[in-house]
Amino acid sequence: FGGYSGNTDCGTYLGSGSGGSGYIGNTSLFNKHMTCYECETAYQTNVKTVSNTNVSATATSDYSKSGNGYAKITYLGKKKNANKTKYTIANMISNGSFEDDFTDYYAKANNASISSTESAFGSKSYKRGTSTVAGGTVQYINVVEGHKYYYFLHSKSGSVILRSDVSNTGWGAIQSKSTDWNKFGIIITATTTAKKNISLNYGNDITEDTYVDGVGFVDLTEAFGAGNEPSKEWCEIHIDYFDGTKTIYK
Repeated sequence: FGGYSGNTDCGTYLGSGSGGSGYIGNTSLFNKHMTCYECETAYQTNVKTVSNTNVSATATSDYSKSGNGYAKITYLGKKKNANKTKYTIANMISNGSFEDDFTDYYAKANNASISSTESAFGSKSYKRGTSTVAGGTVQYINVVEGHKYYYFLHSKSGSVILRSDVSNTGWGAIQSKSTDWNKFGIIITATTTAKKNISLNYGNDITEDTYVDGVGFVDLTEAFGAGNEPSKEWCEIHIDYFDGTKTIYK
């Protein structure tokens, strides 16, 4: 199982080692037990070694291993997601970080462009310059009546309040204002089964350059089940921008 070697200097143990049994020389560990083939038995805490003449081709307690050796390690700690249930969530927004420019967006607001100098994810973001003309950049999604959705985005808007609607009717809207990149989100319940449009940065009072990135729209009811949807507070912590699908634990 590897090895360890060293000597003493004025009563102080000096040594170095490698392999699975190097821990024998660690004075911070106690109740150690290493079996060594025809070695000298030692009882000191820092070099405790038990000599034997037993040999086995398979790993056996208190036998020396012949052939290629290996270490068997049993993890006794707590698993990261123990006692949690695994779910798969999907981002219904395609190209939500604008790495593919305006791909999958079916309308473009007045004075809208792609920025390569501002971004929260990847290397690009959606930019809307100053404008007095109402409108938004649109992507369509299909929603199911009664389902709860987590709608979120990251924005940087200076002194401007951005309004990013679902169908421009007040059915659900994020209003954000931030001088640096920040995440904003809401949970909305669909009142009908229909195709809806996400309209980013909707308005006609854009007085300075504004940016949106990392847009997400997650069907919580589909992912977690009716009655088991997480709260907005939980979503804010555990769900951030991703493409496609991802595994999450709750």
